[in-house]
Amino acid sequence: MDSERYDKYILEITFPHCPIGAAYIDLFDNINEVVSYELKDDWKNFVLGISPFFSAFWDKFYERNIQRIVTKAPSNLISPSVDTFFNLHHPEEMVFDIINPTMSFQKSDRKVIAVGAFPAEFQNVYPNLKCYGYDYFKFMDDYREEHYDLAIVGSCLDQSLKLLYRPTKASVICYQPSCYLETGNKSGENPHINASMKTDSRSIYLKIKQEPVGTPLGEDGCLYEIYNNRFWVPDFDILRGNRNHPILCQEDNITFCNGWILSQYLIREGYLEV
Repeated sequence: MDSERYDKYILEITFPHCPIGAAYIDLFDNINEVVSYELKDDWKNFVLGISPFFSAFWDKFYERNIQRIVTKAPSNLISPSVDTFFNLHHPEEMVFDIINPTMSFQKSDRKVIAVGAFPAEFQNVYPNLKCYGYDYFKFMDDYREEHYDLAIVGSCLDQSLKLLYRPTKASVICYQPSCYLETGNKSGENPHINASMKTDSRSIYLKIKQEPVGTPLGEDGCLYEIYNNRFWVPDFDILRGNRNHPILCQEDNITFCNGWILSQYLIREGYLEV
């Protein structure tokens, strides 16, 4: 985290009442909770209605200072809110923690190009990184020229996307193996979405807090089985019903990341040079 690039940093937690979300929340004493106007009076029933597993962390979440921010408010409320015209009211009442990030990154002046979605810390490691967003047509022009040291092929929602060109000289980090490899289910269906909890949610939370990264979080068939790898990242292939593709592998000059593997792990594992 480069403190010179921003004044405030917003960390969004989608499900603070699940084991992984609760582990993040534990790092903070002050939380802004965003709730829509139509659900503000029945918020607890709504959350627990999504999943009964959330009840295990409901009280733990609220044992800190919580400031509610109401969205879709019909008018200016007396507390922080966003009205139906997207105007923010009373932002001075939003709460925050002062943190001092300690993570530092190796820096490299190597020429890097990237497309799609990829871990943002690559931009810290490679300040000269040129990102094409999701403009694959412009990216491919540079990709074929190979006037770069490293190319990052990020992920996108289109599992049918195929890249016909494979660089011969430069290194490639690919976060969408299906661009080059057959990776199983392409229907877009997620067979893991209805998996049961099986493993006690409290034990998963404690493993995240106390055990080293890579410790298995849940038993086979558990909802959190997708994190049972040495990086604790969602295994894309398990989500798509295919367990045959490794979470990380290399084929010639292309490193395939079958999950959101951060650059620090790729460096540690010897797949990425800085």
